Amino acid sequence: MLFGVVIAAYLPEIFSVVEYLFGFSALDGDVYFINYIPSEIMINQVLIVALTAIVVAYLATIYPSKQAGKLQTIELLQS
Repeated sequence: MLFGVVIAAYLPEIFSVVEYLFGFSALDGDVYFINYIPSEIMINQVLIVALTAIVVAYLATIYPSKQAGKLQTIELLQS
């Protein structure tokens, strides 16, 4: 998650460097309305996505753990 936030924060600069290195302009101001990639980090959206991912991951572990809890130890060792 932190990697994505850092990339999003520096996306316009990264895009400019890539354009410079390859010698082309992907967003030409004469063709498009903008000549840069706008990037804005909204911390509330980052937190919502992170918390949702954690909750979904937790909920996905409940059913398998209940099924595993029903098995006897000897059954687990035999299979």
